[in-house]
Amino acid sequence: MGSPIYDFLTESFLFNEENIENRFSRFSNDVLRKELDSYREHALENAPAPSDLGTVDYRVASGTNLVPIDTLTQGAFYVEEVITNDPVFNLTHRPDPVDRATSQTLGFEREADAVDRDRLTSAVRYLKKITPMVAADYVIPLPISYIFEPPSEKPIYAPEDRHAGLLPEDLRDWFWERAQVTSLKKDERGWIDEGNLEISRGIRVDFEGCNFDKSFIYHLQEIVPVEVDEESGKARVRVTIPESLPDKDYFIAWVEQSVNASSYKVLQKIQTEAALAYDCGASYLAPDSFSFSLLQQTVGAEENIPTHTANTVMSFDLPLIQNASIETIMSIRQEEGEAFQSFRTELESLFKELRTIEDESELQKEAENKIHEIKEVEVRNVEQEINSIKRKLPFEATVTALSLASGFVTGGISTVAAIAALTSGAKAGHTLQKHRSEALKHPAYFLWKVQKASQ
Repeated sequence: MGSPIYDFLTESFLFNEENIENRFSRFSNDVLRKELDSYREHALENAPAPSDLGTVDYRVASGTNLVPIDTLTQGAFYVEEVITNDPVFNLTHRPDPVDRATSQTLGFEREADAVDRDRLTSAVRYLKKITPMVAADYVIPLPISYIFEPPSEKPIYAPEDRHAGLLPEDLRDWFWERAQVTSLKKDERGWIDEGNLEISRGIRVDFEGCNFDKSFIYHLQEIVPVEVDEESGKARVRVTIPESLPDKDYFIAWVEQSVNASSYKVLQKIQTEAALAYDCGASYLAPDSFSFSLLQQTVGAEENIPTHTANTVMSFDLPLIQNASIETIMSIRQEEGEAFQSFRTELESLFKELRTIEDESELQKEAENKIHEIKEVEVRNVEQEINSIKRKLPFEATVTALSLASGFVTGGISTVAAIAALTSGAKAGHTLQKHRSEALKHPAYFLWKVQKASQ
């Protein structure tokens, strides 16, 4: 079935290989913006609702973090369906006038509303690479970032408790233990990360182990009222960043408020992504152990057997079929659905006993051993079984194949002979189908099929 966004992209200059290679240099910013606007409208109109996705045996969903191609490829050996963020849609959001004015105030001279051509090129290349996965209904790109777009009207906060009340004390302490705050200093190159924390007008907030889309950047501005209309409750203000540094106590209070606000934003985002995955009937593909640990504390996230198996398959560089192309895996998944399900069940069975292993390096080693067991032992058994099937086939099956092949090429086979040959071939075909059905039941048949196609 594929994805409706490709109906647009395949007809768009965005998917043209030459344009991608040249980073869309032929097109003005206005033309790119117009095309992205059209794409945004198409994506929002045609994106399926969670209730329209149907039911599959095992589905995972990421948040706004892009799922790496290698992770998707390896996950194809177990996960039935992956929902991922549409990276092109990310670039369709236009900054509002306040954002543009703020950028200019901070000294960012970049063209207003400019399309980031490097990001666009990378995003389109990603969607082109996963095209076979989308066509096979394995990957579903959705405009997940739409949920997290900032509001058109920006609130101004003046919390008396420095945002401490946004989180329970124990969770706030958990975030603070992982908070990493560094100062930003402005020079002729822009705002530069100092690598340490000193009194300044800019800071960067990160959390150790958190693979967030981007860091939290804050600038300590001064807001000066210019005109106040007490009757309407509206005011005009001037926002500036003074050259002078704030005093120490004020700076410390501002840093505390910024870390608390960042903590709350992270919590909100991860919980929203997890809730979306739940609505889609999927397991949440957490971008890192930080996110998973946070969910365990706040909503009691658990890891069942399918989830553990998916984590193991997608998280570690397991020696499955290293040279298998995306096209090959997708084709065989579709052609050999029964074998794929059998292989998934076998993986669950093998990885079930690994759930008690907490050490990551030990878990990877044991998982590699399990995969090696399937590849080297079970796949060899399938090979022997297939060879055995070939030996069991009636002699006339080979003769029929040869005679039909030469007959159709040369025209030297009579109608009566062809009918007789086809009758014999039907009997042989029935025998072949019977033995093939037996082989399909072998849990490693799917892996054997992929391996053979990749050689």
